[in-house]
Amino acid sequence: MPFLTQTKINPETNIIVPNLNTKLAPVAVSLTDLIFDPLNPRLVDIKERPPVIPEARFDEDKIQGRLETKLLRGEFEVDLLVDNIRQNGYLKTDRIIVRAWKGAAAKYVIIEGNRRVCALKKIVHDHDTGKHSIDDALYADITEIEVLLLDESGLGEKERLEAIKVLQGIRHLSGTKQWGPYQQADVIAELRANGRSPADAAATMGISTQAANKLWRAHSALQTMSQHQDFGPKVTCDQFSFFVEAMRPSIREWLGWDTAKESFTNQANLEIFYELITEAEPGKPAKIERAIDLREFADVVAHPAALNHLRSEKGTLSQALTLASPPKFEDFGPAVENAIRVLRELPVEKARELTLGEREFLKELANLVEKTLKANTQLTSN
Repeated sequence: MPFLTQTKINPETNIIVPNLNTKLAPVAVSLTDLIFDPLNPRLVDIKERPPVIPEARFDEDKIQGRLETKLLRGEFEVDLLVDNIRQNGYLKTDRIIVRAWKGAAAKYVIIEGNRRVCALKKIVHDHDTGKHSIDDALYADITEIEVLLLDESGLGEKERLEAIKVLQGIRHLSGTKQWGPYQQADVIAELRANGRSPADAAATMGISTQAANKLWRAHSALQTMSQHQDFGPKVTCDQFSFFVEAMRPSIREWLGWDTAKESFTNQANLEIFYELITEAEPGKPAKIERAIDLREFADVVAHPAALNHLRSEKGTLSQALTLASPPKFEDFGPAVENAIRVLRELPVEKARELTLGEREFLKELANLVEKTLKANTQLTSN
């Protein structure tokens, strides 16, 4: 595969990427003939896999409309591009990369440049509908543009897909808006699935092998959750960072990380973990809402009582952390006074609705108070 000849592009970082220059050629195309790829890592949510959308359907209005709506969300900052192009014109130095669509019409699927194409389409739409007019010169510049067309001739399907992933990875090393961790991990996983070594996959994305391996493991763990019968339908890409944090030693051990299999093996604890990071029902926040909170959760997993309290209906992470912390005997007096105050002021309604767990807690408290008083009597009478 001569087009995949490895070439060092940065002697300082020693990043190695395939040379694809010989497979890219400039062509002029109409903006209306550019279509978004519904399988592009940046545009695909984990819930959308499987099924895979057949390529013949790529240009359907509802599919393209859904992708354009997604791109126009604030996180992609397309509005900033729109304002910049309206003010400064369309710069042709950083060209969009496309491939020929395999559908019925002569159209092109965007490999790299989704944000720019979305911005151009919005500018043209706003002009055509009278919402925001632009001058004739800019209109002519953006309704027909020069792109780089990937020559796929002579490539097998595996080689073709790899070339696309490599192009996407290279373009995000600099210049274009950086991918999020999940999108990077998705490309790394696909490259490795296609036979690329961990080091090569990392180099393609411009990150260290160690960082790429961390992303790959988290991606694998999230994919496993997506296949779970109960929790799979609730999985989102936003939960990816939870699995990055789950690689912390104490949580990793609790989840039964197997180095040989490179997966978590403690199914019971995995389901507890899924439960804690997922909304129990719409509108009801997860017990652990932020991935960064797993750094504190790491102190809870070694304490069954604290973990059980967190899983209870009204248990919180802060309460669980208190239970997991060693007792501070210098706080004995204030802690006892607080417990007395809470019990003294307990509303009748609450006393009537005590759960079984709360009843057992009070029984244990009464038993411990009795034992402590007996021990005090014995010690002071000697």
